[in-house]
Amino acid sequence: MSAHCYKIIINGLLVLLSLSTLEACQPKPRLISSQEGELLSKDLNSLKEDCQSFNPDTTRVVLVAGRWQIVSGKHGLIDFGNRKDEAQEALKIIQHYGLNQACRFEKSSPVFQYFLASGEAPSSQEQCLSFRPNQLTIQQQLSKWAVGEKNAARIHLAQEAEEAKKAQAILMKHQFTQKCTIGGARPSFQYFRR
Repeated sequence: MSAHCYKIIINGLLVLLSLSTLEACQPKPRLISSQEGELLSKDLNSLKEDCQSFNPDTTRVVLVAGRWQIVSGKHGLIDFGNRKDEAQEALKIIQHYGLNQACRFEKSSPVFQYFLASGEAPSSQEQCLSFRPNQLTIQQQLSKWAVGEKNAARIHLAQEAEEAKKAQAILMKHQFTQKCTIGGARPSFQYFRR
């Protein structure tokens, strides 16, 4: 942060302001490179993942307590709220790619979730947000940590640096190169693929 940038709290919200120009200012982001951090220095194959296996052929969209969900057997995989069309589109993607593992880590906020096809990243010719997994960095953005390529769209936003490091490691381990979403600006479903 420059010498002319001041922290001001307004109604509980931290605002950074340059009084000399009366414009908002940003602190210089802190970068964590792919070579930095304990998770990335370890063998990516030893990275523990929390994945739930399911059968994409028997997975379906159902209404549960007024909310549309994708379920497999008795297990709920994704809750879409009142967005039935998006749930049906997500189910088509799951079945198209043969996705049979739903993976996530709960400590992340928002939850970092991804799907695999028999332990591998799915692949296709579909258009999604592209990124290079070996070029991902972690940047501090105010009180959060963004995973993405330097000066490009972020792939994931985490509350803690360790969560961001784990997301970065998982994206590198599976060599995901695409982040795909359903639901526009407020996606109800996202998945990663090659």
